Amino acid sequence: MEKFKFSSKKDKKWFENYWFYYKIHTIVGIFAVIILIFSLVECANKVYPDLTVSYIGEKVFSEEVSTQLKQTFEGYIDDATKNGKIDVEFMPMTLSKDAKSEQDIAIVQKVQLEIAAGETYLYIMDKTYFEQYSKEGLFLNIADQLGKSGEIYGVPLNNSAVFSSLGIKNNADLYACVRVITLGNQKKEKDIAQQNNAINVIKKLAE
Repeated sequence: MEKFKFSSKKDKKWFENYWFYYKIHTIVGIFAVIILIFSLVECANKVYPDLTVSYIGEKVFSEEVSTQLKQTFEGYIDDATKNGKIDVEFMPMTLSKDAKSEQDIAIVQKVQLEIAAGETYLYIMDKTYFEQYSKEGLFLNIADQLGKSGEIYGVPLNNSAVFSSLGIKNNADLYACVRVITLGNQKKEKDIAQQNNAINVIKKLAE
């Protein structure tokens, strides 16, 4: 391969001066472009779920139960992303009573971020957390969807045939709830479709 040569001494001098003063800027810029390209590729290949389900509480879900829960819920929902596939994302966030370790603190921060971000439309929570977030107005009143009157912000899962079929034990203090759509997303088709999917699932859980 022929070695690169500058067309003139003037060009060589210009490049040497440029490299001397802007070497760091150039290297940083190249890395920024590379990271941007990888990020765009990752976004293009990312699979967006038709429903995100998050658990918040002290219960531990095995990989087997998590898979069964996903597959069961996928049978109740529609293709919100219109990609020809039905996909449920399940995020179990198990919290300790006393968050002391770095891992515990990281999970607490993850819960706070998820609550703030609004990506989840179906929550499964321990009673303590359900009562806490219910008071904060996080959940949709689902009385009409369940054919009842009054205000109902969560479905207790102690008698849920669906949860019993999944082999999930000690579910007396578990509640399923549908998140309200935040003001900025109320007209977005994707968010409306995902909330409708959450309602479809919670109606099955109430049976």
